[in-house]
Amino acid sequence: MKLTSRFCVLLVVSALAVSAGSPAAHAFWPDNHVNQAQDWIFDPYVNPANNVWGEPAAITVDPDGTVHATAKCGSFTALLLKAAYPSAITNQVLTDLTGSSSPDALQWYTAIAGEKTSTSGIQFHKRTTVASIQAGDILASAYTTSGDTGHAMTVKSITLVAAGTTLTADKSDKGIPGVGTVNKYQVTVYDSTNSPHGAYTSNPAPDTRYKQTLPNNTVQWVQDDGIGSGTIVIYEEVATGRIVAWAWNVSPTTASYYYAFSFTPAGTYDVRPIVAGYLDGPGL
Repeated sequence: MKLTSRFCVLLVVSALAVSAGSPAAHAFWPDNHVNQAQDWIFDPYVNPANNVWGEPAAITVDPDGTVHATAKCGSFTALLLKAAYPSAITNQVLTDLTGSSSPDALQWYTAIAGEKTSTSGIQFHKRTTVASIQAGDILASAYTTSGDTGHAMTVKSITLVAAGTTLTADKSDKGIPGVGTVNKYQVTVYDSTNSPHGAYTSNPAPDTRYKQTLPNNTVQWVQDDGIGSGTIVIYEEVATGRIVAWAWNVSPTTASYYYAFSFTPAGTYDVRPIVAGYLDGPGL
Protein backbone atom coordinates (compact mmCIF):
# COMPACT_ATOMS: atom_id res chain seq x y z
CA MET A 1 0.00 0.00 0.00
CA LYS A 2 1.36 3.41 -0.96
CA LEU A 3 2.10 5.85 1.82
CA THR A 4 1.09 8.81 -0.29
CA SER A 5 -1.09 8.95 -3.40
CA ARG A 6 0.75 10.13 -6.48
CA PHE A 7 -2.30 12.20 -7.22
CA CYS A 8 -1.76 14.20 -4.03
CA VAL A 9 -4.82 12.92 -2.19
CA LEU A 10 -2.94 13.13 1.05
CA LEU A 11 -4.28 11.32 4.08
CA VAL A 12 -3.06 12.45 7.46
CA VAL A 13 -3.16 9.69 10.05
CA SER A 14 -1.56 11.53 12.94
CA ALA A 15 -0.21 14.88 14.04
CA LEU A 16 3.44 15.33 14.89
CA ALA A 17 4.27 16.13 18.47
CA VAL A 18 5.48 19.64 19.17
CA SER A 19 9.25 19.59 19.66
CA ALA A 20 11.00 21.90 22.08
CA GLY A 21 11.48 25.29 20.52
CA SER A 22 9.03 24.69 17.65
CA PRO A 23 6.69 27.61 17.13
CA ALA A 24 3.66 25.43 16.38
CA ALA A 25 2.44 21.86 15.99
CA HIS A 26 3.04 20.27 12.58
CA ALA A 27 -0.02 18.37 11.40
CA PHE A 28 1.45 17.51 7.98
CA TRP A 29 5.15 18.46 7.88
CA PRO A 30 7.35 16.49 7.25
CA ASP A 31 5.35 13.32 6.58
CA ASN A 32 3.67 14.50 3.40
CA HIS A 33 6.73 15.50 1.38
CA VAL A 34 8.97 12.70 2.69
CA ASN A 35 6.32 10.18 1.67
CA GLN A 36 5.79 11.92 -1.67
CA ALA A 37 9.50 11.73 -2.48
CA GLN A 38 9.55 8.07 -1.48
CA ASP A 39 6.56 7.42 -3.72
CA TRP A 40 8.04 9.12 -6.79
CA ILE A 41 11.47 7.51 -6.47
CA PHE A 42 10.85 4.04 -5.03
CA ASP A 43 7.30 2.90 -5.90
CA PRO A 44 8.51 1.53 -8.26
CA TYR A 45 12.02 2.81 -8.92
CA VAL A 46 11.83 5.66 -11.38
CA ASN A 47 12.96 4.37 -14.77
CA PRO A 48 16.24 5.96 -15.98
CA ALA A 49 14.65 6.37 -19.42
CA ASN A 50 12.08 8.73 -17.86
CA ASN A 51 14.44 10.49 -15.46
CA VAL A 52 16.17 13.68 -16.63
CA TRP A 53 18.32 16.24 -14.83
CA GLY A 54 17.23 19.42 -16.54
CA GLU A 55 14.57 22.00 -17.23
CA PRO A 56 11.73 22.87 -17.64
CA ALA A 57 10.87 21.14 -14.39
CA ALA A 58 7.92 18.76 -14.31
CA ILE A 59 7.00 15.49 -12.64
CA THR A 60 4.02 13.55 -13.99
CA VAL A 61 2.61 10.11 -13.29
CA ASP A 62 0.85 7.87 -15.82
CA PRO A 63 -2.31 5.95 -14.85
CA ASP A 64 -0.17 2.81 -14.52
CA GLY A 65 2.09 4.56 -12.00
CA THR A 66 5.02 5.30 -14.33
CA VAL A 67 6.86 8.45 -13.23
CA HIS A 68 8.27 10.96 -15.72
CA ALA A 69 10.65 13.43 -14.06
CA THR A 70 12.61 16.40 -15.35
CA ALA A 71 14.16 18.61 -12.68
CA LYS A 72 17.30 20.04 -11.14
CA CYS A 73 17.92 20.10 -7.40
CA GLY A 74 16.18 23.39 -6.62
CA SER A 75 13.21 22.84 -8.90
CA PHE A 76 12.74 19.27 -7.59
CA THR A 77 12.51 20.65 -4.06
CA ALA A 78 9.85 23.11 -5.20
CA LEU A 79 7.85 20.46 -7.06
CA LEU A 80 8.04 18.15 -4.06
CA LEU A 81 6.70 20.73 -1.61
CA LYS A 82 3.97 21.94 -3.98
CA ALA A 83 2.80 18.36 -4.60
CA ALA A 84 2.78 17.50 -0.90
CA TYR A 85 1.12 20.71 0.34
CA PRO A 86 -0.91 22.05 -2.62
CA SER A 87 -3.03 24.42 -0.53
CA ALA A 88 -0.10 25.79 1.51
CA ILE A 89 2.98 25.82 -0.75
CA THR A 90 1.99 27.83 -3.81
CA ASN A 91 4.05 29.64 -6.42
CA GLN A 92 3.38 32.87 -4.53
CA VAL A 93 4.58 31.41 -1.23
CA LEU A 94 7.75 30.12 -2.87
CA THR A 95 8.33 33.52 -4.44
CA ASP A 96 7.81 35.21 -1.07
CA LEU A 97 10.32 32.87 0.56
CA THR A 98 12.98 32.61 -2.14
CA GLY A 99 12.32 35.20 -4.83
CA SER A 100 11.29 32.52 -7.36
CA SER A 101 8.48 30.02 -7.90
CA SER A 102 11.19 27.53 -8.96
CA PRO A 103 14.21 28.45 -6.84
CA ASP A 104 17.78 27.42 -7.55
CA ALA A 105 20.01 26.07 -4.78
CA LEU A 106 21.42 29.45 -3.82
CA GLN A 107 17.91 30.87 -3.41
CA TRP A 108 16.99 27.97 -1.12
CA TYR A 109 20.21 28.55 0.84
CA THR A 110 19.49 32.27 1.26
CA ALA A 111 15.88 31.62 2.32
CA ILE A 112 16.87 29.12 5.01
CA ALA A 113 19.85 31.11 6.28
CA GLY A 114 17.69 34.25 6.51
CA GLU A 115 14.68 32.39 7.97
CA LYS A 116 12.44 34.04 5.38
CA THR A 117 8.68 34.43 5.93
CA SER A 118 5.91 34.49 3.31
CA THR A 119 2.88 36.80 3.39
CA SER A 120 0.79 33.73 4.24
CA GLY A 121 2.77 33.25 7.47
CA ILE A 122 4.79 30.24 6.35
CA GLN A 123 8.37 30.64 7.57
CA PHE A 124 11.73 28.92 7.36
CA HIS A 125 13.49 28.03 10.63
CA LYS A 126 17.20 27.23 10.51
CA ARG A 127 18.65 24.33 12.49
CA THR A 128 21.46 25.54 14.74
CA THR A 129 23.13 22.16 15.27
CA VAL A 130 23.60 19.04 13.19
CA ALA A 131 22.10 16.92 15.97
CA SER A 132 18.81 18.82 15.62
CA ILE A 133 18.41 18.01 11.90
CA GLN A 134 15.38 15.81 11.24
CA ALA A 135 13.80 13.89 8.38
CA GLY A 136 12.07 16.29 6.01
CA ASP A 137 14.47 19.17 6.62
CA ILE A 138 15.69 21.01 3.53
CA LEU A 139 19.47 21.11 3.10
CA ALA A 140 20.93 23.76 0.83
CA SER A 141 24.56 24.47 0.01
CA ALA A 142 25.98 27.54 -1.71
CA TYR A 143 28.94 26.90 -4.02
CA THR A 144 31.55 29.63 -3.95
CA THR A 145 34.21 28.25 -6.31
CA SER A 146 32.30 26.37 -9.03
CA GLY A 147 29.92 27.23 -11.86
CA ASP A 148 26.85 25.84 -10.10
CA THR A 149 24.92 27.96 -7.59
CA GLY A 150 24.86 25.10 -5.09
CA HIS A 151 22.80 22.04 -4.25
CA ALA A 152 19.45 21.47 -2.52
CA MET A 153 18.34 18.23 -0.86
CA THR A 154 15.58 16.88 1.38
CA VAL A 155 16.62 14.77 4.38
CA LYS A 156 15.36 11.19 4.38
CA SER A 157 17.31 10.10 7.47
CA ILE A 158 20.31 11.16 9.55
CA THR A 159 22.58 8.88 11.58
CA LEU A 160 25.56 9.59 13.84
CA VAL A 161 28.31 7.22 12.65
CA ALA A 162 31.41 8.53 14.48
CA ALA A 163 31.55 10.66 17.61
CA GLY A 164 34.54 12.68 18.80
CA THR A 165 36.72 12.06 15.77
CA THR A 166 39.30 14.36 14.18
CA LEU A 167 38.89 15.96 10.78
CA THR A 168 42.52 15.91 9.71
CA ALA A 169 42.66 16.05 5.93
CA ASP A 170 40.90 17.11 2.78
CA LYS A 171 42.01 17.74 -0.80
CA SER A 172 44.78 20.06 0.44
CA ASP A 173 45.87 17.61 3.15
CA LYS A 174 45.03 20.07 5.90
CA GLY A 175 42.39 20.19 8.54
CA ILE A 176 40.08 23.14 9.09
CA PRO A 177 41.88 25.71 11.25
CA GLY A 178 40.23 26.28 14.60
CA VAL A 179 38.15 23.12 14.47
CA GLY A 180 38.97 20.39 16.95
CA THR A 181 36.98 17.18 17.28
CA VAL A 182 33.93 16.55 15.16
CA ASN A 183 30.94 14.23 15.02
CA LYS A 184 30.35 12.54 11.68
CA TYR A 185 26.80 12.01 10.41
CA GLN A 186 25.56 10.08 7.38
CA VAL A 187 22.55 11.80 5.84
CA THR A 188 20.43 10.04 3.24
CA VAL A 189 18.70 12.55 1.00
CA TYR A 190 16.19 12.90 -1.81
CA ASP A 191 17.35 15.20 -4.61
CA SER A 192 17.87 15.67 -8.33
CA THR A 193 21.45 15.61 -9.54
CA ASN A 194 23.56 14.96 -12.62
CA SER A 195 26.11 13.10 -10.49
CA PRO A 196 25.12 10.29 -8.07
CA HIS A 197 26.30 10.43 -4.47
CA GLY A 198 29.00 7.85 -5.05
CA ALA A 199 29.18 6.19 -8.47
CA TYR A 200 31.26 3.17 -7.46
CA THR A 201 30.30 -0.46 -6.98
CA SER A 202 31.60 -0.75 -3.41
CA ASN A 203 29.57 2.19 -2.12
CA PRO A 204 28.22 1.09 1.30
CA ALA A 205 25.35 3.58 0.88
CA PRO A 206 24.33 3.03 -2.77
CA ASP A 207 22.69 5.82 -4.74
CA THR A 208 19.48 4.89 -6.57
CA ARG A 209 20.94 6.49 -9.73
CA TYR A 210 23.81 4.02 -9.88
CA LYS A 211 22.19 0.66 -10.55
CA GLN A 212 23.22 -2.86 -11.36
CA THR A 213 21.52 -4.42 -14.40
CA LEU A 214 21.88 -7.83 -15.97
CA PRO A 215 21.37 -7.60 -19.75
CA ASN A 216 22.08 -11.01 -21.29
CA ASN A 217 23.27 -12.22 -17.87
CA THR A 218 26.12 -9.71 -17.88
CA VAL A 219 26.75 -7.56 -14.83
CA GLN A 220 26.71 -3.89 -15.75
CA TRP A 221 26.54 -0.69 -13.73
CA VAL A 222 24.52 2.17 -15.19
CA GLN A 223 24.91 5.75 -14.00
CA ASP A 224 21.68 7.75 -14.15
CA ASP A 225 20.85 11.36 -13.39
CA GLY A 226 17.69 13.16 -12.27
CA ILE A 227 15.63 12.46 -9.15
CA GLY A 228 16.75 9.83 -6.69
CA SER A 229 18.18 9.13 -3.27
CA GLY A 230 21.77 9.01 -2.06
CA THR A 231 23.87 9.60 1.04
CA ILE A 232 26.13 12.50 2.03
CA VAL A 233 28.25 13.17 5.12
CA ILE A 234 27.98 16.16 7.46
CA TYR A 235 30.62 17.01 10.07
CA GLU A 236 29.56 18.73 13.30
CA GLU A 237 32.01 20.50 15.59
CA VAL A 238 31.66 18.82 18.98
CA ALA A 239 32.21 22.02 20.97
CA THR A 240 29.49 24.05 19.24
CA GLY A 241 27.25 21.66 17.31
CA ARG A 242 27.69 23.76 14.15
CA ILE A 243 28.29 22.35 10.69
CA VAL A 244 31.95 22.71 9.75
CA ALA A 245 32.14 20.55 6.61
CA TRP A 246 30.23 18.14 4.41
CA ALA A 247 31.03 15.55 1.76
CA TRP A 248 29.17 14.59 -1.41
CA ASN A 249 29.31 10.87 -0.58
CA VAL A 250 30.45 8.54 2.16
CA SER A 251 33.87 7.63 0.72
CA PRO A 252 36.87 9.42 2.32
CA THR A 253 38.99 8.59 -0.73
CA THR A 254 37.08 10.53 -3.37
CA ALA A 255 37.94 14.03 -4.59
CA SER A 256 35.09 15.41 -2.49
CA TYR A 257 36.36 14.08 0.85
CA TYR A 258 34.78 17.16 2.33
CA TYR A 259 33.90 20.75 1.58
CA ALA A 260 34.71 23.21 4.32
CA PHE A 261 31.81 25.27 5.61
CA SER A 262 34.00 28.33 5.89
CA PHE A 263 37.68 29.17 5.70
CA THR A 264 39.93 32.12 4.88
CA PRO A 265 41.53 32.31 2.39
CA ALA A 266 38.71 30.63 0.50
CA GLY A 267 40.98 29.64 -2.37
CA THR A 268 42.66 27.01 -0.19
CA TYR A 269 39.43 25.05 0.06
CA ASP A 270 36.37 24.41 -2.06
CA VAL A 271 34.16 26.34 0.34
CA ARG A 272 30.54 25.25 0.21
CA PRO A 273 28.51 26.49 3.19
CA ILE A 274 25.42 24.41 3.92
CA VAL A 275 22.31 25.06 6.03
CA ALA A 276 19.39 22.96 7.18
CA GLY A 277 15.90 24.18 7.93
CA TYR A 278 12.21 23.42 8.02
CA LEU A 279 8.99 25.26 7.24
CA ASP A 280 6.26 26.13 9.69
CA GLY A 281 2.97 27.91 9.27
CA PRO A 282 -0.64 27.65 8.08
CA GLY A 283 -1.40 24.36 6.34
CA LEU A 284 1.80 22.67 7.49
